[in-house]
Amino acid sequence: MKIKEKLYEQCVIYVANRLKTVEEIMISNQKGLESETKSSAGDKHETGRAMLQLEMEKAGQQLHGIVKMKEILSKINIENTSEIAHLGSVIKTTKASFF
Repeated sequence: MKIKEKLYEQCVIYVANRLKTVEEIMISNQKGLESETKSSAGDKHETGRAMLQLEMEKAGQQLHGIVKMKEILSKINIENTSEIAHLGSVIKTTKASFF
């Protein structure tokens, strides 16, 4: 397997794992919102709901970022080779390599 194939595969795995984690967080937070019951301590209840809502918004932003990553990955053609850097290139420098 070529280095570009391995790098691409690792990117796909990374995005899939992030997606799974964010989906699990969103499901957990949704269950938390649904199970929140009005207690005698109204402020505590509202604070708990607000915190869960903030977590849902944060997870939604992360989900948006993951969708963008998936879109970029779908545009990569690992078969392309060129002397000019482009999406999907492996760039080797004296300090590091980049994909």
